[in-house]
Amino acid sequence: MKFFIRDNDDKEVTLATGNYTNGGFTIIIPDYLPIKYLAPVEDIASTVEISNTEVNIAKGFYIQGFDKDNKYVTTFFYGKKDGSTTYSIDYVYADSEVDISGTGVKTFTYEDDEGLEVEVEENYDFSLKLKKGWNNTYIAKSKTYENDTEVWTIEITSSAVEGYKWYSGDDW
Repeated sequence: MKFFIRDNDDKEVTLATGNYTNGGFTIIIPDYLPIKYLAPVEDIASTVEISNTEVNIAKGFYIQGFDKDNKYVTTFFYGKKDGSTTYSIDYVYADSEVDISGTGVKTFTYEDDEGLEVEVEENYDFSLKLKKGWNNTYIAKSKTYENDTEVWTIEITSSAVEGYKWYSGDDW
């Protein structure tokens, strides 16, 4: 088992490892992160209110399982599905306390599997109270279409959501 984050050069880094035994796993992540893994909180979105603009954060991206030969087996997710909305959790490290609230919009395009360009609009709603150290952040995502644009609504909060469970690979 490996817990991944990205460093300041956007390189994927294994932050912690653990073993999968008896149908479960434990990964101990470090209490403190060096600055090379952190980014200024203002990089989140320029339209949100941030109580402490000096804070730096890092996000734990995912947990993956590997076999005894260190070959990839699956990715693990902690979340739930409810109709067209998916709920997931991200592990966010903050080097001091910060409250983040407000909304933001991000637009971009990507090329789909058939080579067609897809326009995307992501609408964010932040309601976070991060303490110093690691924090659970709960994310609700839903997708609709307006004309030819994928429109995502993404709510990010510190408030726990009930009904989460572990998924792996294709189960998600």
